Order: sequence, then structure tokens, then C-alpha cells
Amino acid sequence: MNDKRKWDRITAVVSLFIAVLALGVSLWQGMVTRTHNRLSVRPRLQLLYNAYRDKPPGFYFKNVGTGPAIIRKIEAYIDGKPVDVTHGKILPECIINTLCTKYTKWKTQHIAPGFSIMPGEELLYFGIYSPIDSMKEEEEFSNKMLKVDFYVDFESIYNEQYHLRAVNENL
Repeated sequence: MNDKRKWDRITAVVSLFIAVLALGVSLWQGMVTRTHNRLSVRPRLQLLYNAYRDKPPGFYFKNVGTGPAIIRKIEAYIDGKPVDVTHGKILPECIINTLCTKYTKWKTQHIAPGFSIMPGEELLYFGIYSPIDSMKEEEEFSNKMLKVDFYVDFESIYNEQYHLRAVNENL
């Protein structure tokens, strides 16, 4: 009978060890799955300046990540000074007014807090609607556009915060 108790105890201890090990593996697997899920929907936002003839010259947001980028805040600076958004205008209009260009046909996209840019999506934030006639005008326009610096705060669907700093030397 003493031998039977000994084996019962050994069986109980081994069973407890296996149960604790299974619980540890289960918790570890849950953490790895959660990390995988977060990484599989991570946005990666770019702000590109396009001066080529394949599309209108201007600034484009592009999400090259695997999840939607949810915009929280966009700030613009021209020559280091913040662009004020006044009188109910949207930021691209205020930038255009501050730059004082001779172009009047602009195309703008109002990207407000909460706006989502889906993976692979490219949006014209603002640019010239009509083509530029000469290389001199194109160079003049590009020089004015390259005075603009952008700071963008955005997040993933898991509320992870990201920041994009697009200053003129990076565009």
C-alpha cells in the first residue's frame, strides 16, 4: 500500500507539472498571437512630393504599411513658421494662401482627424489641378512647395501612436 501512495503522489506531481507547463505555453502563445496581430495591421505612412508629369504636382499621402493609418493631427510649417488654420479653412488652403503662388486651380483633400488611409492607398493631399506649362514654372513651383514641412500624428487600429516628420530635405 505504501508503494501505491508513492506512485499516486508521483502521478499527481507529474500531472501538476504538465498542467502548469501547458498553461505557460498557452499564455506564451497568446502573447505571440497578440504581437503578430498588431504587426499584421501596422500602418506606415509616407508623405511624398511629386513633381513628375505622370500625375498632378503636389503632396501625396501613401500608406505602404499593412494596416490602415488613422490620422490624428497634421501640422504644417513654412520656413519654420507654423501655418495657421483660420476662418474655417482647411490646412491645404491655408498653405496655398501662405505660399502666394500664381496658380489658382488647386485640388485639395480634406484629411481631418479620424480620417483613414488604407494600405496601398495614395491620396493627393493638395496639388495643382492644371498642368504646369514650362520647366521654369515647374522649378519655381517645386521650390515653393519644398519650403513646407509636415508633422503628422497617426495611429493603428490598436491605438498605437506613430509620427511622421516630413521636412523639405526628406521629400
